[in-house]
Amino acid sequence: MPGNEQIVAEWIKKADVDELSATVLLEMHKGSPETICFLSQQIAEKYLKAFLISQELKFPKIHQLDLLLGRCLAVDRSFEKLRTSVLQLNDFYTETRYPSDYIELKWTDAKKAYQNAQTIKSFIRSKL
Repeated sequence: MPGNEQIVAEWIKKADVDELSATVLLEMHKGSPETICFLSQQIAEKYLKAFLISQELKFPKIHQLDLLLGRCLAVDRSFEKLRTSVLQLNDFYTETRYPSDYIELKWTDAKKAYQNAQTIKSFIRSKL
């Protein structure tokens, strides 16, 4: 991570803000499950990007976790362990943001999304 520590730290800080918001919403059981799903997708996205930056790799401005995972896998095959979590979060960027893609999500979906984000976070933190 030579030279990129500051940028990696900034991505992690942004992910931590998303995590705090998702945690509060889950604990209070207020707001919408869709928001927690979106924030969980964002946590995962920011951690995947932080890892890529730590490896001095570039990535396009995308929100597709599966494509970001593919770039991580090119560096470290152990990222395969994250495939299920990534795929479960992958569509929450668009499905929770745009009315035409809207699906009704439940609190159980929000909890599962948050758990998937935590899995990704923990794995990547062990790599940084």
